[in-house]
Amino acid sequence: MLLVGIMAVYPTVFMRGILHPGSPYHLRNRYADPALLTDLDGAVRLAQILKSMRWPWSLSPLTALPDGERLVRWQILTQAIQFLAVFVFTRVFRPVFAINALVFIGWVLTGLAVFGLARRLGATRSTAVVAAVLAQALPSMPTMASNYTSYVFIGVPVWVVARTIDMGTAPSRRNLYWLIGALTVAMFFDPYWFFFSLAIVFVGWLCNLRGVTAWFRSEAKLVRAVVWAAVVAPVLLIGGVLLLDQVAGGGSYSRPLGVAHPLLIDAGLRSPSDWLRSSWEGVGYVVGPLGVAALGLALWRREDRRMTTAAAIALVMVLLSTRTRIETPLFSVGSLAEYARFVFPGVRFFQRTALIAEAMLVIAAVMLVYRLVQRIGHRSLRLAVVAAVLVLAIVDLDPLGRRAYQLRWD
Repeated sequence: MLLVGIMAVYPTVFMRGILHPGSPYHLRNRYADPALLTDLDGAVRLAQILKSMRWPWSLSPLTALPDGERLVRWQILTQAIQFLAVFVFTRVFRPVFAINALVFIGWVLTGLAVFGLARRLGATRSTAVVAAVLAQALPSMPTMASNYTSYVFIGVPVWVVARTIDMGTAPSRRNLYWLIGALTVAMFFDPYWFFFSLAIVFVGWLCNLRGVTAWFRSEAKLVRAVVWAAVVAPVLLIGGVLLLDQVAGGGSYSRPLGVAHPLLIDAGLRSPSDWLRSSWEGVGYVVGPLGVAALGLALWRREDRRMTTAAAIALVMVLLSTRTRIETPLFSVGSLAEYARFVFPGVRFFQRTALIAEAMLVIAAVMLVYRLVQRIGHRSLRLAVVAAVLVLAIVDLDPLGRRAYQLRWD
């Protein structure tokens, strides 16, 4: 409970003006036009509709007038966990507060997931807490919290990373079932997180190919059947969703699936300088170089399989967030996103993989600082160095400088 309380401190401070049931406000991006409608406004509208419904499968009296419509359809499957959570919240709270509560929970769970991943990578408890709090304070977190519900839950793919590392470095039935459970959560939470989770598992499998393959061969037929079911089920689900998209079409709350055009993908990608610092995203001039150095060393030295696997996953997440074409004076070649768009139907914003990489960069940076200061002989000097780095990182990230509220649902 103490850990949960610590992870709730920064989200509470950031959202303190709207964390009461009667508030008509929700977060908005301080650097965006206040008149701009965001996905968060759409979530509030959905919450209003759900509040008017007796059951999740009831007809909505607020859409498709005069007959209404059912919101439970195949598209809802991909965000069923959020859908049901908002439905439950609206039984008690106003729609705006229901969405604010969902964002707050996602922020706290992201901190807990980063803490868990850091511990799996060998961080001490205090180091993992520092990494989790810094990950919560990254510029991307307020940006996501001010625009979306899904993508403040960065803890969902981070949890998949942790379970992938567990299964890759220590194959067992228990770790396999945990990994399947994490993938199942991602499958019914958000399609982006699910597709990116599949990429995470694939990279983790490649990094530990020999050990994982040998373990599967040694296991009983039941375990192999479970694995095949876990592989086939997502394929069937994706295929079914694509088929229904073509046959049934959508409703008021649906978006057609298809392979995204490269121009659409490239339009939303961040520049190299944005990785360090921008009004919307980045890891800062302190955390960024330290994280890159730590993950680079892990890939170069390959002494710790867990850290090496994490570094490889982070690298792939970074590469997926780059432009679809890599242009040089001598040649032009497609990037990972150019080919991944054919595998991940409906995914348009590959830059969201950077959110996963940012959390891992923070963990790597904090662990590197911890290992470096352990080489300092004097305890007082170690504490001074740690304090200085933390102060610089916090000033650089400016964790409270992006707060703004939006009154649109009074």
